[in-house]
Amino acid sequence: MKRISTLLLSLLLIAGSAAACSPKETAETTQPPAGDATAAIPSPESTDPFELPDYVTEPEGEVVFTLAGEDIHEKEFKYWARSLLSQEPDPDNPDWDYIKSESETSIRMYHAVAAKAKEQNLSLSEEQTEYIQKNITSPYEQWLMEISIYFQTIISEIEPTDEDIAAAGTEFEVLRAKHILFKTKEADRTTPLSDELIAEALKQATDVYDELLAVADDQAVMLELYDTRMRELSQDGGSVSNPDGYQWVPGTMREAFTTTTQALAEYEFSEPTDIEDGYSVILRLPLDPDMEIIGIGTTLRGYAQSKASQDMALAWAAEIETDYAPEYADLDVSALLS
Repeated sequence: MKRISTLLLSLLLIAGSAAACSPKETAETTQPPAGDATAAIPSPESTDPFELPDYVTEPEGEVVFTLAGEDIHEKEFKYWARSLLSQEPDPDNPDWDYIKSESETSIRMYHAVAAKAKEQNLSLSEEQTEYIQKNITSPYEQWLMEISIYFQTIISEIEPTDEDIAAAGTEFEVLRAKHILFKTKEADRTTPLSDELIAEALKQATDVYDELLAVADDQAVMLELYDTRMRELSQDGGSVSNPDGYQWVPGTMREAFTTTTQALAEYEFSEPTDIEDGYSVILRLPLDPDMEIIGIGTTLRGYAQSKASQDMALAWAAEIETDYAPEYADLDVSALLS
């Protein structure tokens, strides 16, 4: 399983602290208002919309490092460390080196984006300001959301290339396929049907396979026949709601379904295969850049855009002059959070 860091930073920047930091929930929408953050309406707390809230500027705790002359105190560092700790796959044995590194990177990225937004004279619309103040109570999380909205504006014109999308598919070993299923289990998906019904399921799957084999040389005809038989015969309820098939990463679907699909070429169909629920004739399909990926929760295009955005923000962060406190190298994050 890929480490969450691959998506974490870009998703935090795009989705804002609403997802990462669990702000106070309301009955209102959980998404900030859309639109460019260009209307020059300053925050009520300050005439400078880029002035950090007291949460950051108050010298609480030791200075851990300095970004472009601005001190970063333990309080801000602890915020990110706690957020990352809550996402650790093994909370009883967290990777403290990872948490330390990613906390620093998160801080650097947000401050880098803030600097870029200031260069471009961005500010929030009145509607966006009202949303943030109504839905997020923490001043620091309000600032994070503000910077996230600026980042959305900056990256709005980023369009991933076909190569970027293909690379995302390769990175996650994404698969796409549809199938015609003939069940061999009861509705509980564990109790087998009678031997007679199982034999009938295999016969039906074999008949469909033989039909497809007879027209396999004409791809257009084969695909039309496949879709017809899937609509008529498939006992997978998902076939109705997913007529274009499923797109997923290994580990999220039945293992036999995944391994059989991996062995097929695009537009190649399988022999009747036992995928635990029943006998299936699987058709592998090309990846769809705009179909949601089961196991990731976004599309290939969306991931590729997030990755490109993250790479851009990381490059900005790398440009910031950084001075580390002498104690930073030996900073014990576990002790800091205790």
